[in-house]
Amino acid sequence: MIVVGVDVGQETDPSAVAILRHRDGAWHTLHTSERPLGEPYDVLAAEVDRICGTLSTSGARVLPVVDRTGIGRAVAEMIGRRRECLGLTITGGVRASCQWPHWTVPKPLLVHAADVWAKAGTLAQPDRRAHALLLSQLGALTRKTSGRIEAAGAGHDDVALAWLLASWTGHTLTGDRLWTRMEVRNGAVRHGSAA
Repeated sequence: MIVVGVDVGQETDPSAVAILRHRDGAWHTLHTSERPLGEPYDVLAAEVDRICGTLSTSGARVLPVVDRTGIGRAVAEMIGRRRECLGLTITGGVRASCQWPHWTVPKPLLVHAADVWAKAGTLAQPDRRAHALLLSQLGALTRKTSGRIEAAGAGHDDVALAWLLASWTGHTLTGDRLWTRMEVRNGAVRHGSAA
């Protein structure tokens, strides 16, 4: 299985794409990139469709997952008219809801789950040279006093979000239901019993 994560940018931040593939029991990062700033949304949707079509020639199932927060909803719908597409809304809520084809996930859960999966070995560490921007953005995610996780300073987290979307989706679709045991309380992720 291959998951193509898409974070949809706006006027001041670029869109981003992250591609993860499940191989040998873990998710591996194949590609991460920012898209051109100001790229029209229909061009982004067509490019994601082209990427998915190219990847599907390997015989693997390819699923795009789009951050459908804000304008991302329209992009997810454009892609969804061309192929199966999952829309994931990043929320400030306390629990994830994974009801196909529209999921909602609090941002702290996206970040925490990736950390848990990386420590468990089911999310391979991205290559430092090939994915320097991704690693820089992941390292710059900070917890604000409100409990929100955001990019430090004036930085962007678009590539990191695309990667987190792909990681969450891949793990959830391959049977890891970690999200059913997590919720956000007072800005911190807590583990409980399965829901």
